Amino acid sequence: KMASHLQILGLETGLTGRQITLLLRTFKELSNKAGKDNRLTLEDMRALFKSIGVEDERLVKQFFAFFDKDHDGQVNFHEFVLAVSSLASGSSNEKIHFVFSVMDRNQDNRITQEDIKYVIKLLMKANDRHLGGIPFPPQYQDMTPESVRQFIANVVALEVFNRYGRGHDRFLSFEEFSDWAHSSSATEIG
Repeated sequence: KMASHLQILGLETGLTGRQITLLLRTFKELSNKAGKDNRLTLEDMRALFKSIGVEDERLVKQFFAFFDKDHDGQVNFHEFVLAVSSLASGSSNEKIHFVFSVMDRNQDNRITQEDIKYVIKLLMKANDRHLGGIPFPPQYQDMTPESVRQFIANVVALEVFNRYGRGHDRFLSFEEFSDWAHSSSATEIG
């Protein structure tokens, strides 16, 4: 039965059997770590995010809602694979919409410089906790990690708004954000 379920997931997502098996192993580790048998709850997602230094409740709920496709308050393996697959192999526009919605903290369909700074610092902090961080260049050695994160977030936000803000510096529309995301500078800057 499990083999046929994995084959169906492969057909639905375009993932290989090996990729699905790896996702199954990851999902089982997460659900077992949470003390659940093959399901994850909002509380589990909260603990997972906290383990990488992210304690933003809105962000946790947003990710959980993205994974909980049937809105029953838990994520099963099928939902987990569908969500991971869409993040990994969805179209660039789908990914940009998702990232925009994550960055738009008050859900007003606009991203402020503060939104960009917040997400950049959050990602850098998670990287520090989860991966041990990236060594800072010598010119930043005398700064605290938080000061470096703040400095980099300020530079990135200012650069994005200067290039893509189209004459205003208060917010980016989805179209402006999409222009940045599609540009080569999005990977150069952040």
